[in-house]
Amino acid sequence: MKYQISNWKKREGHIKESVWLSQGIKLYREILMDHPNDMEAKSDLAKLLIRSGTDEKMKYVNLINAQDLFEEVLKLFPNDDKALYRLAHISYENRKYERCITYFTKALEQS
Repeated sequence: MKYQISNWKKREGHIKESVWLSQGIKLYREILMDHPNDMEAKSDLAKLLIRSGTDEKMKYVNLINAQDLFEEVLKLFPNDDKALYRLAHISYENRKYERCITYFTKALEQS
């Protein structure tokens, strides 16, 4: 599967972005079916979901899915600066500004 991910990453910028994102989301979901506790795959999938929102409804659903994945990462790694940073952005997008500030502050403390 690492070979497939590597090949997929190399295609970024060479094919239509929406197609590239869909392929990546599919690959990472397949990885998580076989390895449900793979935190790196969860984090990468969450990042792709954030990028893939094309309309407001889909964007909202993807943000919620990404938020759930990043929160899982934090349960195992409470000081993961990347997950904290991403959750801050998601909180901002969802207009949860106090939560956004909390996540950004914690992320900065970790870096």
